[in-house]
Amino acid sequence: MTDTTWRQYLTNIGHAVLNRKEYFDSGPATTTTPTNTTTTTTVAASVANQSLAIIILFIMIYVIIVLLMMYGAARLSFCYNTYYGADSGTALLFSILSAIFSTLYYPFYGIFLNPLCNLQKTGGRR
Repeated sequence: MTDTTWRQYLTNIGHAVLNRKEYFDSGPATTTTPTNTTTTTTVAASVANQSLAIIILFIMIYVIIVLLMMYGAARLSFCYNTYYGADSGTALLFSILSAIFSTLYYPFYGIFLNPLCNLQKTGGRR
């Protein structure tokens, strides 16, 4: 098995994503005219750049989603702790911890801490 470079690997991913022909061999293209070789190399380089752009776009979207989830968990924790009278230092500490462990905090908050389930309606009819 031959070693492939990152550029060749991304080119293969780009060909697969963009529904083009995949070049899985790492050797030079065998063509009869030099024009076809140059065109194939240019197309492969542009597909590698396109696939790198697609991968970067997916990573950016994932990072944005993770940051939004971390912010949501931190805000829920901060509001919960200040609602029940914790000082701002403690509330900030727990909000930082809940942001770091947001995937664990959301189910914990939803099952055990949700203050809306414990609230009762007050007041009567007018």
